[in-house]
Amino acid sequence: MSDTTPPPAKRVKLGVTAVADAAELQTESSVLVSIPPPPTEKKAEEEVEGEDGSVSRTEAVSQVELERAVGITEYVDAGIRGWSGVLKQRYVGYLWATCGLLCGQLGELRPGLMRARGRIRYTDFLVNEIDEEGNVAHLTKLTVDGHENENENEKPRLAPAAPPAPHIPEPASAAAAAAASKAAKAAQAAAFELSADDFAALSSLTTPELATACVSLYRAILSAPTPVELPTTTLTTPAIAAKEARSTLHALVRRLFSSKLETTTLTGDDNDENKITIKPAPAAGSSRGPRQRRGNRGGARQKAPATKAADRGGDYCHFLLYKENKDTMHAVKIVQKLLGLRGGAHGQIGFAGTKDKRAVTVQRCSVYRVDASRLARLNTEGAAGALHAGTRVGNFGYKTYGLELGDLGGNEFVITLRECAVAAGETRPLKEVVEEVVERVREGGFVNYFGLQRFGSYTVGTWEVGVKLLCGDWHGAVAQILHYDPALLPSDSSADSDSTENTNTNNNNRDDIARATAIAAFNTGDHAKAANLIPYKYSAESAILHYFAARPASTDYCAALGTIPRALKTMYVHALQSYVWNHVASARVRMGLQVLPGDLVLIPLDSDADAPPAPATEDIEVDQNGEVVVHAPTASATGRRAPGAFQRARALSAAEAASGQWGIRDIVLPTPGWDVVYPSNELLEVYQRVMAPHGLDPLEMKRGVREFSLPGSYRGVVAGFLGGRCSVEVRGCRGVEQVVKTDLEVLVAGEKGEKEEKEDAAATAGDGEEKTAVVLRMCLGTSTYATMALREFMREGIKAYKPEFGR
Repeated sequence: MSDTTPPPAKRVKLGVTAVADAAELQTESSVLVSIPPPPTEKKAEEEVEGEDGSVSRTEAVSQVELERAVGITEYVDAGIRGWSGVLKQRYVGYLWATCGLLCGQLGELRPGLMRARGRIRYTDFLVNEIDEEGNVAHLTKLTVDGHENENENEKPRLAPAAPPAPHIPEPASAAAAAAASKAAKAAQAAAFELSADDFAALSSLTTPELATACVSLYRAILSAPTPVELPTTTLTTPAIAAKEARSTLHALVRRLFSSKLETTTLTGDDNDENKITIKPAPAAGSSRGPRQRRGNRGGARQKAPATKAADRGGDYCHFLLYKENKDTMHAVKIVQKLLGLRGGAHGQIGFAGTKDKRAVTVQRCSVYRVDASRLARLNTEGAAGALHAGTRVGNFGYKTYGLELGDLGGNEFVITLRECAVAAGETRPLKEVVEEVVERVREGGFVNYFGLQRFGSYTVGTWEVGVKLLCGDWHGAVAQILHYDPALLPSDSSADSDSTENTNTNNNNRDDIARATAIAAFNTGDHAKAANLIPYKYSAESAILHYFAARPASTDYCAALGTIPRALKTMYVHALQSYVWNHVASARVRMGLQVLPGDLVLIPLDSDADAPPAPATEDIEVDQNGEVVVHAPTASATGRRAPGAFQRARALSAAEAASGQWGIRDIVLPTPGWDVVYPSNELLEVYQRVMAPHGLDPLEMKRGVREFSLPGSYRGVVAGFLGGRCSVEVRGCRGVEQVVKTDLEVLVAGEKGEKEEKEDAAATAGDGEEKTAVVLRMCLGTSTYATMALREFMREGIKAYKPEFGR
């Protein structure tokens, strides 16, 4: 067993010394009997007095040093000086049981109102999802009034909507009603057309003649008087050799024709091998032949009568989920539990992406065959089985499809920065400085770095665990995952002291203390105690400790890692890819913002080209907080991927680079993988230089373990705002006065009278000296980090909020 210096503690904040040590990874395998805690690092304790209290010098530089440690060093516009402000201030909102008053100020208790329940709110950080059509989702309704299909916040995702049937006066007899229904269906069928892009995509995968035949078949289905009179035509495509192209065709036909056309790949016969048949899908409730199951595990048991689906617009109830200080998975699981939904494809709530926990967010969700009225009843305060304060559902509607990860265009952020001031030496007013900076960033963009939340904020980052996994050092990966800070453990001398225990609890997260205590027990050989103490929020640590609790004598660290959820394991290796990408992106920005020979741009290939494999459901990636990561489509920062087309990259020649046809926002860089091309200039050497110290080669990324064999992807070097949408407002505020209302507050205010609204505003107003706040409203694409846009605006002026309690 080689002598190695243990890495620094996982739960110690990263300082200057730790950053320097971060590059010295040990990849040798060794036998692990226990995971000893690392030696306590000696950190600078010198404090700098500021207006809002003392902040240690180590903490003051930690944000900048953390960014540099993961390659975040450059700016698009080096001339911007920025401004300073406090980000994500939190406050306690008191919910009064007697009068229902929402008070946003600490310590102001009115006599006689003794029952108050406080909760942390993050109303300075609002996030609203943007659909693929560019519409921002806003919560405007909590009830169902019979117009359930009118949903102004979302449109079918790139699917051609069937035109509305013309108005037919109500008939006087059954025969007249049948005739009117037939006329309406015929008019609807005649009006149906595919867009030029959709027709081209379908033709590229089949033939133009077959695409036309599909449209005709769909029209015949729409005009069929009854389900038993559906057409029986079956269309057959030419043989399609590429599996990815066949998969794309299946999905495209299902989307374009609202799942009313069924596709099946033929196998077995050499003459028909890899051909696809297209025919009318069976009507709802009809038998599907030998694949039909019986009993509760099949399709016979439904949550709502199938006959209602066509009347109300589809089987999927779409709604908006409003949440405060909850991660998406937690909020979704609460709704699922209250609805009594079970597992399985149709027992889960679908969503397009996850949103920040420490924020107030609104996002789109969908659920299969659940009445909107059932969802609306969850909003009844105080009722059994209702949602708690801070979570609501609304804006109900029905669609023929459910939402999946990635079915979004981006997010709108409304961020309030408090106690703002211009940079030292700046003589212009704050408003003038802020407006100029916002305009310059809107025009130039910002470096599209992966943000710090991608890597964790502690010494042993998620990317370092990824290094161990890619090197096959299973013991090293386990050791890094189980590192902890011994300072979190209660000392023997103070174990019985209430004051010391309270101080330790206040200054540190209780879950972190429990985590450290559990791992310390594991190191002493008490595996059962370790498994009982570890909080379940630490999924990786919990899986490992429970594995060894069941097998105390085992040294099979590969098997222990195998118990970690697949999504979490892929998060580690994807964090390594992000680490490398950030360093290479910084090197590219230092080379200048002009297009250079050898730079990569994305190009659409023909549909029969090989495409990168789509990730399986079990490969969904999460971040270090357990949030699902949604990646942007592999398209340039200024364009969208055409339906049915795959994206690849190629290097530009010297003549192409000088042509002016491409700009810096068209340039992409790959994350390391076996299925990408690298820039044909000096940037390839940068990849190798970053990865070599860790025993990795960007050209050798295939691994025997599937989840660690990375194909790679492309990401634009410079990002911008969706549609150029970025605005700013400078205004004054006092204390913890709420600057921007949430969607729910706007909705409630609209239902109140003017007098009640003024009373609430007076009760929630802040006191003390008036200070300046900057409100930024910006729309960003998927997988673009708002914190990186803020960094371009403010440089090193972003201050993390430090509450007076629990410092």
